[in-house]
Amino acid sequence: MNRRDFLATSALTAAALPFVDPFARAGEVQALERRGPAQRVIVVGAGLAGLCAAYQLTRAGHDVLVLEAQRRAGGRVETLRDFAEDLCAETGATRIPDHHHFALKYVKQFGLELDPFLAPGAPVYYVRGQRLVVKPGDRPEWPVALSPAERALGLAQINEKAYGGLVARIGDAASPGWTPPEGFRDYDRLTFTELLRRQGLSEEAIHLRRVASGGWDDTVPQERDSALRRLRTLALESPGAVYYKIRGGNDRLPRAFAGELADKIRYGCPVTRIERAADAALRVVWTERDGTQSWRSPSRCCAGSRSYRLSPMRRRASSASSSTARPPRSSSRPARASGRARA
Repeated sequence: MNRRDFLATSALTAAALPFVDPFARAGEVQALERRGPAQRVIVVGAGLAGLCAAYQLTRAGHDVLVLEAQRRAGGRVETLRDFAEDLCAETGATRIPDHHHFALKYVKQFGLELDPFLAPGAPVYYVRGQRLVVKPGDRPEWPVALSPAERALGLAQINEKAYGGLVARIGDAASPGWTPPEGFRDYDRLTFTELLRRQGLSEEAIHLRRVASGGWDDTVPQERDSALRRLRTLALESPGAVYYKIRGGNDRLPRAFAGELADKIRYGCPVTRIERAADAALRVVWTERDGTQSWRSPSRCCAGSRSYRLSPMRRRASSASSSTARPPRSSSRPARASGRARA
């Protein structure tokens, strides 16, 4: 498929998208109801959680200041556009699942358009220097040293044998009141790779699964991730799940928030510490071009999806923005181990 055909087919696919309304179950954005006088609030970080918190607090009439260490808004949502014509690439959040209702609410709120996440055509995998086009029903000869039993099963059945039964026991993973089934809390202490080893997968099968799924290497210290969280994510990723991307780049969502907040965001201002004084007042310290700055108030500070009220008590806010800020990693991380594409 050449570039012209690819773009034409993509446009036709996008044109069919409204028949499956991605916003049908998302609902509308609900405004916060302010109770009491307006407060001065500092939000630490202009990622999606911080932007959402600042947006809602501003609409409720509070005096909000957002401190962002980077020179842009969006956190790990970042889009590159240094390509020909209107092409772009995501280096952070790559897709929005149809069950991420909170993110979809704001996509709708800001009038952004969605396209299908997967491009038309058969998936293309790059495994150890080889390019494989895998059509439905194909059983490719993966260039990895699988055991005879693993090779006979094929990738899908390898995965099913390793964790299919565990995923089936997760229950309603989308429920706000979800709790791990009996015996599952131990998986929170393991990485997914460690769980797969326990389930009998060879190192080569684990590598193939990671590459084919566009996963990341959770054996690297900074990439460690709970096997329990991953099992819950797999339970959410039902066979009929639909994935979207924002037309023109996923960073259009944080840019929309930032446009509404305008001068309330201060860029290049990393927060160095948050202190509580003896009188329970809050002091936020940050650096900027002119040096160290601070702000002291008995009021409130939001850090990402957490809210700290240090007088008279500290508590975690029940902020719905956390579902936008921290979507399951499989739904938001770039495909590091694989050059997966579509042919």
